[in-house]
Amino acid sequence: MLYILKGEIYREKGKTNDSVKIYEEFRNENLIEAREECFSCYQSYIDVFLQGIGKEYHSHNQTAKDFRNFIYSNKTTTKLGLPYVELGMGISISFVPDDTIEYQNNKVKIDGKIESVIIYKDEYTIHGLENDGGNDFKNIYLENLKFEIDFYKKNNFEIRNELDGLAKVIKTPIDYHHREFMRQL
Repeated sequence: MLYILKGEIYREKGKTNDSVKIYEEFRNENLIEAREECFSCYQSYIDVFLQGIGKEYHSHNQTAKDFRNFIYSNKTTTKLGLPYVELGMGISISFVPDDTIEYQNNKVKIDGKIESVIIYKDEYTIHGLENDGGNDFKNIYLENLKFEIDFYKKNNFEIRNELDGLAKVIKTPIDYHHREFMRQL
């Protein structure tokens, strides 16, 4: 079991050929500590990018507005006049309850560089700032958070059984989760 922080973010507005790729795995005997380490690393990346544009972190919603230039190129059409689609840009955290590897290749050529690609059997994205491409990530994250908390409960991890205790452990920086998450438990 592990948490993964991954993403690809433009370094600057308008420079779509210059991006930062992120991939880090967080494992710990105490899964909650691995989760906390992953969220801390995520926040460090967010803070650095915000500092680069002279801003500070205040909330997830404000960061989503400030972060737009890092995940959207602002291109509207391709050279052929077709809509420009740039899915996959952003930064996210995934929960991996089963670390069985479905696919691994250490010699994949991406943008002229040799990189490693690992795909796990089960991977649930629980938080992020991503180019949504019209997808409803809020509900996807919420469903995956419910799966995560059920996993914790079923496997008797050392967390309090009261809902407030569980919600505190499973919280994310997205402001709307606590109320809605508690209501759905």
